[in-house]
Amino acid sequence: MSGETLPPNWEIRYSKSRNNKPYYFNKLTNQSVWEHPSTIEPTSPTIDQVRVAHILAKITRSKEEAYQKINEYLQMIKENKVSFSSLASTESDCSSAKNGGDLGNFGRGQMQIRFALQIGELSGPIETGMYQLNS
Repeated sequence: MSGETLPPNWEIRYSKSRNNKPYYFNKLTNQSVWEHPSTIEPTSPTIDQVRVAHILAKITRSKEEAYQKINEYLQMIKENKVSFSSLASTESDCSSAKNGGDLGNFGRGQMQIRFALQIGELSGPIETGMYQLNS
């Protein structure tokens, strides 16, 4: 088994319940199979859910100031001055702050989620549609 060529994202694991019998696990799709993955008909992976974290900035200032603040946060994260989770813990106006901004898993159409992002990729500001101008 060692030195065995596997398709991308696949690795060999060993079953604890079947006397260490080797099986194949796809790290991208979480699919596990007993037969070598090269024998499996290739399919495009579909993503039904994503895990989401955010930093919520309630609009207690102008919309422009809120965007400026969020973009400052993004720059700090990109420059590795602070981690996303620690910044979310101190700056987010959401109860998810206690979890580093982690909102858990969501499927398509459940929130304003960008399924086009890669794992670990940050999006820019997203308006939730709850913005109301202060008069």
